[in-house]
Amino acid sequence: QAGVRYSITHPMTYVHNNYECVVSLLDYVAHKKPQPAYVYASSSSVYGLNKKIPFSELHAIDHPANLYGTSKFGNEQIAAAYHNIHGLKSVGLRFFTVYGPWGRPDMSPFLFVKRILEGTPIDVFNHGDHQRDFTYIDDIVEGVVRTSDQPAQPNVNYDAAAPDSSTSNAPWRVFNIGCERPVELLRYIEVIEECT
Repeated sequence: QAGVRYSITHPMTYVHNNYECVVSLLDYVAHKKPQPAYVYASSSSVYGLNKKIPFSELHAIDHPANLYGTSKFGNEQIAAAYHNIHGLKSVGLRFFTVYGPWGRPDMSPFLFVKRILEGTPIDVFNHGDHQRDFTYIDDIVEGVVRTSDQPAQPNVNYDAAAPDSSTSNAPWRVFNIGCERPVELLRYIEVIEECT
């Protein structure tokens, strides 16, 4: 279940879809013969209140900002547990504000264009004083295809005494799929206005 705002008003939807359904899916994949690798969508929302930019897979993700990000982090932990229990290979891809054709109508590019065309004001929160990393859908697809073609392998240099949250001695990984060039919200709105 995607989307931060909806998770605030419909928390049980996220508990069901992002926990219960994910466990059901993982359980099915783990018992399938031959066992396939598991590639799944995580989110940049796992970084929560982390202020260090650009985000890195090495950063701590223990300060959640909302239930959506928490549920995506939980998905990563559940996938790791399924390796420990069933040997399941998995890769989690942390997507950063995906945009492009067929995007969700509640995403900012569509909302902003709609408001500009209607001539109505755009809701800007926090005085527009924040940044987002945007990722075009084709880059997301490329990341999914590449990780599907090359399942995770154990990191032989992993040190359990100095754990690294981005890797493991198991075939389990998480990767950020973004351009690492955050854009200030007000500049983003200006570009949309210029293009509309």
